[in-house]
Amino acid sequence: MTKILVLADSHTDINTMRGGVDIEKPDVIIHLGDHIADAALLNKVYPLIKMYNVLGNTDAKNENEEEWIKYVDICGKRIMLTHGNIFLNESTISADISTIFNNDNRSANADIILFGHTHAPYINYRYNRWVMNPGSIRRIPGKNIHATYGILKIDSGKIQCGIIEVD
Repeated sequence: MTKILVLADSHTDINTMRGGVDIEKPDVIIHLGDHIADAALLNKVYPLIKMYNVLGNTDAKNENEEEWIKYVDICGKRIMLTHGNIFLNESTISADISTIFNNDNRSANADIILFGHTHAPYINYRYNRWVMNPGSIRRIPGKNIHATYGILKIDSGKIQCGIIEVD
């Protein structure tokens, strides 16, 4: 079994990310943008854990789509990574997110689509694929907003997805 920790929208909250890594002990870490520098710092703390990441809308203005959308193959499953800002805008945010991604040719060959941007946890299995937003890993003191992260487990071709709320 391969365990993947999925993080997004860290906004400089390295400690909460480290807590997730220490609890979950993942084989792979994925950071879906907004403060990509946080992913680099996390990678320095855990250099033996394979890490993948993409840019978020607060990270850079980069015209190279490969920095906004990446595909990784893990245990025979193709995973699409994106922050989500190039797919989601004010008019689409209330739409069926699975439909938005599944109607885009860039996601055609993905078994799993991971995105961030909205800070709202989302998980759905539709069109024979998983679509997940782990929410925001950032804690905001004094607000009733909980940090969350995602867990993917791939075992013998079977995929399990879940969202974990940080205490």
